[in-house]
Amino acid sequence: MPSKQAKGGSLKRTKAAKNRKQQAKDSKGATDDDEAQQIRDFLESLDQRVNIASENGLFTKRQNKGTFDLLQKHMAKSDTYLKRSPPNTVSANTEFNKAYDVLNEAKEKAGLRWRLQCEYGFPYVVYLFAILAILVALVWVDTLPNSPLLKLNIVPVPKRAFMWGMIGSVLQGLYALWRHVSQRQFRRGWIIWYLALPLIGAILGALMYMAIQFGVVATTQSGIRNDTVPLLLAALAGFSWKWSVGILENVEKLFKAGTESTESTSTPQSQQ
Repeated sequence: MPSKQAKGGSLKRTKAAKNRKQQAKDSKGATDDDEAQQIRDFLESLDQRVNIASENGLFTKRQNKGTFDLLQKHMAKSDTYLKRSPPNTVSANTEFNKAYDVLNEAKEKAGLRWRLQCEYGFPYVVYLFAILAILVALVWVDTLPNSPLLKLNIVPVPKRAFMWGMIGSVLQGLYALWRHVSQRQFRRGWIIWYLALPLIGAILGALMYMAIQFGVVATTQSGIRNDTVPLLLAALAGFSWKWSVGILENVEKLFKAGTESTESTSTPQSQQ
C-alpha cells in the first residue's frame, strides 16, 4: 500500500504536469494572437497598396478585368479566418499569400510602361533631374564675370534666392518620390504637386531672403553683406515648406507687434 509521502509526490507531479500543459496552451494562444496580429498588419498594408494601384489605373487595364474583385475576395476570406476564436492563422496566411500573388501578377500583366509611370514615378524623376540640372547650370552661369543673368534683376530680391529656393524644392521632390516609391505608396494623382514644386520653392526662397534682409536691417541698420547664409536658408525654405511657413509666420507676428506698439505710443492717452 503506497505511503502518504508517495501519494503526495504523485499529486505534485500531476499538478505540475497540468501546469505545464496550461502554460503550453497559454503560450500557443499568445503565439497565435501575435501571428494573427501580424497577418492583420500585412492585410492592412496590402489593402492600402491595392487602393493605390486602383487609383493609378491598374484594374482598368483590359487584361486585369475582375482582378480587383478577386483580390477583395481573398482578403475578405483572410480577415474572416482571423476573426474566428481562436483565429485560423494558417488559412488566413494562405488567403493573404493568394491575394499578394494576384496583385503582383496584375502588375506584371500591366506591362513595364505602367510600372515605370505609376509605380516607380519615372517621368517625375526625369522632370525633377532636368529642372535640377538647369538650375545648377544657371547658378554656375550667374557666377561668371560677364553673366547675361546680371541684366535680369527686375525685382528687389537677388535672382539667386529664387534659384536656391527652387533647388531646395526639387530636392524635396526627389526625396518624397524616393520615399513613396520605396514604400509602394506612389500616386499618379500627385502630378500637380510635382509640377508646382519649382514655382513654390522659388517664391518661398525669395520670401525667406526678404525676411532675413528685414531682420538684418532692423538690427544692424545695414544690408546683407555676405549672402551665403541667406541663400542656404532660401534653399532650406524650398526643401521644408512647413519650416519656412513657420519662420514667415513669426516674422508676421513681429510686424504686428511693432505696428501695435507704434499705434499705442501715438494715441492721445499714451502722450498724457
